[in-house]
Amino acid sequence: MPDHVRTSPVPLEKLNINLRIGTLLFDLLLDAGFFPLPVAGGPGKHSHYAYELQCFVAGSGMLYVDRRAEGVPLRSPSVHLIGPGCYHTFVSDPNDPLRRFYIQFLFREDGGASDMQFPLPEATRIRDTLAQTGYAELPDPDPVLALAERIKDEFTRAEVGYYAEIQSLFVQLIVRLVRALRPEQGDYPLPARNGDDLRTRTIEIYLNDGQTHPTVEGLAALLNVSTKQAGRIIRRFYGVSFKQKLHERRLEVAKHHLLDGSLPIAHIAERVGYSSERAFVRWFAKRTGVTPAQFRKTSIPTQIV
Repeated sequence: MPDHVRTSPVPLEKLNINLRIGTLLFDLLLDAGFFPLPVAGGPGKHSHYAYELQCFVAGSGMLYVDRRAEGVPLRSPSVHLIGPGCYHTFVSDPNDPLRRFYIQFLFREDGGASDMQFPLPEATRIRDTLAQTGYAELPDPDPVLALAERIKDEFTRAEVGYYAEIQSLFVQLIVRLVRALRPEQGDYPLPARNGDDLRTRTIEIYLNDGQTHPTVEGLAALLNVSTKQAGRIIRRFYGVSFKQKLHERRLEVAKHHLLDGSLPIAHIAERVGYSSERAFVRWFAKRTGVTPAQFRKTSIPTQIV
């Protein structure tokens, strides 16, 4: 869709778009300038209280920043970050008029509601990189421009989940911006799973292993706890006893094999831990209201030859 007919279905200046990167809370300030417009001439030298990402997509001119005696040649495409309080102005070449769009944003520390799993050094480096930048031209504008286009598409299409997608894309845009300003390795560890996370994974792998007949003693040995503690852990995570959880697992395995249709019922009984087919049939009927044979007959569609 051509830029001059692209519009947002919502007034951008009224949107409250916040996003979090660890301890940093970003506030996006958008208006109609988020969509490219021709620029015949720039305003007088001025500054903003927010960060401003100036994106030039066509034309040429000059950008004058703060106390620099010489201007910065504007080429297209190019992306320029201008920090808060940094005075600037741009002049368009009348023979090659500029077209640009811009994004403004603020950020602040919000440690009281921070993401506890987010690496603090990463948030610190993002904060410091932005705070130390008065003016910078990105060496490669393409990643930021591509993300901006995807954000505009989300605004114009307004499909289900577009606010979440816009937040996600803006986070990527900030990260791309910081990487361009501070190209270095992230020499800090990623968050590790805590003990509870590892326990639930161990429990589910153990219970879903179709080649074994789980016991509370076996689970306790894997978790390196007593059988009583293993039972408490199961109840804390799943809200049922180990025996109830085991019955749930056996029932699902039995249904799977019955629907598959390839195993005799006696073999399915063995698979779920019953040495007696009769005991398995009674147990299955008590929990489902039908026998295994009836379940198989009513659940598998009849093939018409």
